[in-house]
Amino acid sequence: MGCDFFTVVRIPAGTPRDRALEVDVEIEGDRLDCVAYLIPTGWHALAGFAINYGIEQLYPHRRGEWVTGDGLYREVRLNWRMPERRLRLTVKAYNEDSVYEHKLFIWFTTSDVEEDRLGWLVETLARIARWIGL
Repeated sequence: MGCDFFTVVRIPAGTPRDRALEVDVEIEGDRLDCVAYLIPTGWHALAGFAINYGIEQLYPHRRGEWVTGDGLYREVRLNWRMPERRLRLTVKAYNEDSVYEHKLFIWFTTSDVEEDRLGWLVETLARIARWIGL
């Protein structure tokens, strides 16, 4: 059975990119299906984040890039096969605003491989049933 994991990252004012805040998030499953995030209004692209597994940057996909924006909600399909059933991701975040702390809301959705196999089997049986006229 897959799960949803949620975290709020509070990024203090004056947190530079080269000393980004790091927040660990533990997730469990066989595959990381989706990452959804909300960047509230007020960021004015002064803050940014990236999601890593160890030294591997999972999102955004290009190493060294950051996600930023203002008043933005996105869902990103990753379909990343997790190397361990239970693991720790690191959200790295910076905030170049010298006055205000900024918050980031992130949801991680995982699934189990067995669920995928069962869904595939049901779908395949339904196609076969349609093909033979049942």
